Amino acid sequence: MKTKLIWLLNFLRIAIFALPLLAFPSDQPGLTITQFEVNELPQFSLYISVTDQTGKPIRLAESTLSPDKGIVKVFEDGQPVVVNEITPVLDLTDSEISRFYIILVLDNSDSMQKFLKKVKFAADQFIDQVRKQDKISIVVFDPRKKSYHAKLLQSFTNIKHVLKTKTLLMNLTRKTYLYDAIYLAFLKLREERTIGRKVIVVLSDGNDIGSKYCLKDMIQIAKYSDIPIYAIDFSPKKNRNLKKLANETNGRYFRATKADELVKLYEAILEQLQGQYRVTYTTANEDWTTPSRALRVEIQEDNQLLSAERVYQPDVARLQYLALRYKEAVSKTDSKDYLQYLDLYPNSEWCDDVRFKLGVYYEQRGFYDKAQEIYDQLIEQPNTEWRDEVLFRKGKIY
Repeated sequence: MKTKLIWLLNFLRIAIFALPLLAFPSDQPGLTITQFEVNELPQFSLYISVTDQTGKPIRLAESTLSPDKGIVKVFEDGQPVVVNEITPVLDLTDSEISRFYIILVLDNSDSMQKFLKKVKFAADQFIDQVRKQDKISIVVFDPRKKSYHAKLLQSFTNIKHVLKTKTLLMNLTRKTYLYDAIYLAFLKLREERTIGRKVIVVLSDGNDIGSKYCLKDMIQIAKYSDIPIYAIDFSPKKNRNLKKLANETNGRYFRATKADELVKLYEAILEQLQGQYRVTYTTANEDWTTPSRALRVEIQEDNQLLSAERVYQPDVARLQYLALRYKEAVSKTDSKDYLQYLDLYPNSEWCDDVRFKLGVYYEQRGFYDKAQEIYDQLIEQPNTEWRDEVLFRKGKIY
């Protein structure tokens, strides 16, 4: 069991670069570079988080968000670069970075039997508040599972009436496998390859009995993965473990006996985005063959200089694909450019797109046999999105 925990922690050590980071309390305001995006060369986007001494997000002044003011500065490999735009993440409603992936861990043990209606009410109330771009999943206890006593009751969805059909818990367990359920929640969040924020919400009385994992394990994983845990405590008295779980993972603790606190739950989660910003800049280094870049951000806020540094190592196959598109826009490409990409990255998810462009290149220059060969290769791919276009072009050549 500990081997699986170590495996997950090692994975998170490697994958942590790809996850938005939370700021844990310190003795001074903090600035963190949380995420990078390569969307359209030669522009890059980086995401930053600004917090106060307690780790609470800070909203920057409107004047600070103006690139012309020069308050936010970006340095790439030690050289200043041009900042084009600074946008609060909350304003990026169509962007993945502004979305939440939330797992509700619902306690379906015998000890919660008298609270089942309250659990459903609280869960449904929470679901009603969630924005349409957010997705929710539900995890419950299951003693039949061997590795961990928990199961996925509902996969991620934003269809609220579907979620509400799963919040009335029917199959109760004799023991409270709380930490096993939280562990499963971490695994499911890890499977979501997204730059959106990830959160766990626990509705329980907090008295774990029978889990293969412990409180310390969950806090450790949460800190490595920067996934906060929000706890709703249904116990008659405050449960110390639930409170510790929330406080030490940068989440929040709520008492189910106080309805006004439950209303604030989603607001508390949404607060995470209030101090996060997307900074778009124009790179000064157009050598796409050496993608690693050392970045530094500086903000002069309230007579105090905040700074953060991070080395960016993007997905090379994606960067080279975007570099190929960039070359198409600013200069001429030839067949060697496409063939080189296909040779270097044969398993890339962008290979079909590159292969189609290569076929069009041959077709436009009258090399119909070569174009037909490329199009035939594409048709052999069972899930290619280019099938209809390829069939049209093959008919046109014929």
